[in-house]
Amino acid sequence: MTMDEFIDTHNDDNDRQRTGHDKEMYTLTYSQNFSAINVNAYINYTHRTYWNQPNQDSYNLTLSHYFDVGEVRGISLSVNGFRNEYDNERDDGVYVSLSIPWGNNRTLSYNGSFSDDNNSNQVGYYERIDDRNNYQINAGRADNGATLDGYYRHQASYADIDVSANYQEGDYTSGGLNIQGGATLTAKGGALHRTSVNGGSRLLVDVGDEANVPISGYSTPVYTNAFGKAVIVDVNDYYRNQVKIDITQLPEDAEAILSIAQATLTEGAIGYRRMEVLSGKKAMASIRLRDGGTPPFGAEVYNSRQQQLGIVGEGGSVYLIGINPGERLQVTWEGKTQCEAALPDPLPGDLFSGLLLPCIGDASSPEATQPEEKPLLQLHTQRRTSSTQPEALSSRYPTH
Repeated sequence: MTMDEFIDTHNDDNDRQRTGHDKEMYTLTYSQNFSAINVNAYINYTHRTYWNQPNQDSYNLTLSHYFDVGEVRGISLSVNGFRNEYDNERDDGVYVSLSIPWGNNRTLSYNGSFSDDNNSNQVGYYERIDDRNNYQINAGRADNGATLDGYYRHQASYADIDVSANYQEGDYTSGGLNIQGGATLTAKGGALHRTSVNGGSRLLVDVGDEANVPISGYSTPVYTNAFGKAVIVDVNDYYRNQVKIDITQLPEDAEAILSIAQATLTEGAIGYRRMEVLSGKKAMASIRLRDGGTPPFGAEVYNSRQQQLGIVGEGGSVYLIGINPGERLQVTWEGKTQCEAALPDPLPGDLFSGLLLPCIGDASSPEATQPEEKPLLQLHTQRRTSSTQPEALSSRYPTH
C-alpha cells in the first residue's frame, strides 16, 4: 500500500476495509534482437493482486521489423498483441503500425487497432517543410464514426506555435492554438525567445544593430530582433556551450566578422556574448590621395565603428565589404588614420567597375616623400685624395 492510499484509508469512515487497492505486482520481461532478419521481439507478463478484488494478468507481445522495398528504405512495421484477464473476463486485441518514408522529409503512416470492443483504422501524412515548420494530417474510421485530426507547428525566434484541430463524427469538433515563449531583459538589452525550461540558463547574443542575423546553438537557429539581440535557450549548465552565426543563412549583404562565441553558465544564469557582423554592399574600389598617388600596400580601411572593411592592394585597389551609401571610410597606415574617403549616396548600380574614392587628408603618397635613391655602391664608397706621392715599393728594399 502506498502512503497516499494509507492516508485515504485512514481518513475514510470504512478505514478497516481495503477494497480495490494494490497488494502485489510481478513483472517478467524479455527482449531479443534478431539482426539477421531485422526483427526485434519484446515479451511482457504482469501479475497483479488486490486486497479485495480478483487477480489480474496481462500478456503482451510486440514484434518490430525494419525493411526496404525497392528504392523506399527504412520502412517500419510493428505488431503488438495483448491479452488482459480480470474478473473472469478476457480482453484480446492487436495493434498494427506501419511507417513509410516518402522522400527526405515526408512520411506516410497507418495505425490499426482491433479488439473485442472496438476496431479502428487511421492513415496519416507527415511533412517537415524546413527546420522551423512541420505538419501532420490523420484520417480514419472507428466503430463510432469517422475521425479527422491534424496539427501545424512553427518554431519562431520568439515562441513555439502549435495549431491543431480534431473532428469526431457525430460527437465533437475542436481546435486549439498554443503559443509558448518567454522574454529576457537585461542591462545589455533583451529579446523575446522560445522556452526550454522555465527559469533555465540562457545566453543573450548581441550583433550590434543588425537584424535578422541567424544565431544557432544546438537546435533551430534564432534570428536577431530589430535591435540586434537574440536569446539562445538550448544551453547546458556547467558546460562549455558554443553558439555561432549561421553563415549559410546570412542575408546576402551581410558578412560575419566574429562568428563564434563560447560560454559556461551556472544553473539559471543569463550570459552575454558579443559578435560582429558587417551589413552592406560589396565593391571593388580604387583609392586616390590628394597628390594623385595611392595608399601603400597593406593600408587598412575602416568604417566609423572601427570595423575593418578591406586592405589596400597594389595601385590603391581594394575589395570592400559592408559599405553603405554616404558612409565615411578611414584609411590607416603607419599606425594612424591618414585620410578619409566618402562613399557616394546613392551607391552606383555596378560596384565592381572600379569605384573611385578620393581620400581627403594631409597624407601624401609614400613615393612622394621618400629621399632620392642612390646606388648602393656609391652610397657606401668614399673618395680620398692625398697630397703625397705614393711610395714605390722598391724603395723600402735598397740594393747593395
